[in-house]
Amino acid sequence: MGHWSALIADDVTAMLRAKLGRDPDPEVVRLALAQAADEIETLTGRLWTRSEQATAQINSGGLPLAEIPDFQRDTLHSESEVHAIPDPIHPHMSTVVQIAALTEPAPAAIPTSDAHGVDSGSSINSAHP
Repeated sequence: MGHWSALIADDVTAMLRAKLGRDPDPEVVRLALAQAADEIETLTGRLWTRSEQATAQINSGGLPLAEIPDFQRDTLHSESEVHAIPDPIHPHMSTVVQIAALTEPAPAAIPTSDAHGVDSGSSINSAHP
């Protein structure tokens, strides 16, 4: 089983044969489908490839969320507490996983003038009590 664009090549060839009244060049059809697939995947930010099992090690740099494109939620197995955030359109998929508990939000935003001086390694809560 190949890429989805290769799977529809026979159907596209048949449609073109009916429209043109002759057989289209199979290499031209293959290249056009590959280009269309590349553009569709680029525009959507997703890859529609064959599902494969993979192991991922995540280093989020201390952030509570991490990106794992096209992750199937029901395949999640982890030694620590991880929550896959469902895709709003395809709830069985996820692009983002929560890997750490979110901290309590600050009761109020700090003034912009103070925010410019906050060290990137410190949290907003500790910068402005």
